Amino acid sequence: IALRNNQALLRLVNELLDYEKIQSGTLSIKTSRHNICDLTSEIVKNNQDFALEQSVNFVLKNQATPCYANIHEHRFEQILNNLLSNAAKFSEPSSNVEISLDSVDGEIFLRVKDHGCGIPEEFRPNIFEPFSQADSSSTRKHGGTGLGLSISKSLIEAMGGRLEFESEVDVGSTFSLILPHSE
Repeated sequence: IALRNNQALLRLVNELLDYEKIQSGTLSIKTSRHNICDLTSEIVKNNQDFALEQSVNFVLKNQATPCYANIHEHRFEQILNNLLSNAAKFSEPSSNVEISLDSVDGEIFLRVKDHGCGIPEEFRPNIFEPFSQADSSSTRKHGGTGLGLSISKSLIEAMGGRLEFESEVDVGSTFSLILPHSE
């Protein structure tokens, strides 16, 4: 319990430090060419225990190969960890979170699709705002700081990509990381 609480506190501190660096413009991201397919597969595999804790299953499908992009490996992992964590937390128990990779018109589309509650229409304009949460009540079901998506969006944009989403209430959400293909 102490270890888990310590890890949660460390994640919170790191999120706040990242947020401060992004806000002050001091976050430096150096990119290099990486195989997104292999990296995604490894990250999904490393998160399977968390999926099981949340009673969901991560399913990697439609893996376009090869797919290379210029990224910062640690920051890419941070973004994908956040998307997988959110998808697992907001999915219905016993459902699949689908992760897919496609290459279209010189871009790599990495999609994380959950089967959960979806994002309320009135909250969608604020989804990437720092400290924002659709349910900000003190009795909310899911924890978090409301910084993950804001930080993820800033990080992917610093790597030349973008973060988009689609959602339907009571059906689920799909978050897409879109990166330019690197030759």
